[in-house]
Amino acid sequence: MRNIIRFRPKSFLDATRRDWQFAAFAFSRLLWLSIPLMVITGFGFMVQVASSNTLLQTIVDDSKRGRVMSFFLMCYFGTTPFGSLIAGGLSERIGAPLTLAAGGACCVAGALWFSATLSTIHHAEVESG
Repeated sequence: MRNIIRFRPKSFLDATRRDWQFAAFAFSRLLWLSIPLMVITGFGFMVQVASSNTLLQTIVDDSKRGRVMSFFLMCYFGTTPFGSLIAGGLSERIGAPLTLAAGGACCVAGALWFSATLSTIHHAEVESG
């Protein structure tokens, strides 16, 4: 396993910047505020996808990289329509702003889980090598 310490965010806010801005966009009613929030959220999304892809390719053995990446992409793109379906149904019941805020909260919770898991992976790497 290769060194993955460089993937650690400097702070919790660095790791969840996109999620907080997504939640702020949920309650924005001003176009001049909403557009920059969506640009920053989109940039954060691109950084998150690239980081996930890089992290996966870094920690997986070379002989299994193709299998792991195909499974990752199948899971990533295969579950997106279900998330859209859930978000659509939820926004019909509670409204789009609360649905977006709930999505942002779920992303923050996921970032917390990922941060804890990354620490476990790093400790296992240090002990084994």
